[in-house]
Amino acid sequence: MTARGQGVGRALLDAAIEFATARNVGTLEAYPVVVEPSAEINPDSAFTGTLPMFERAGFHVVADRASDPSSAHTRVVVRRDIRTEKASDVDTPVRSRTSRSLSI
Repeated sequence: MTARGQGVGRALLDAAIEFATARNVGTLEAYPVVVEPSAEINPDSAFTGTLPMFERAGFHVVADRASDPSSAHTRVVVRRDIRTEKASDVDTPVRSRTSRSLSI
């Protein structure tokens, strides 16, 4: 039995984004697996999440390969710059923000 497709990963990702935002983290970075839309993947291989889940959450690919070239599934490096999102928030003074990163 697997929890894939039940929203568990997305709920955890949303909580990580909220956690990082509350602590003035500037950038989030993750290493999801690339999965073709119709491809099946063993849940053991997708423990870091899948690329589409991170893309839907506003992350962007910054490196095409974060894994060993001989591995069965490619992992990429994705980032989301929370600092930029906060910059548009007029209620948050610029001087109160810090530049920190968090890998998830």
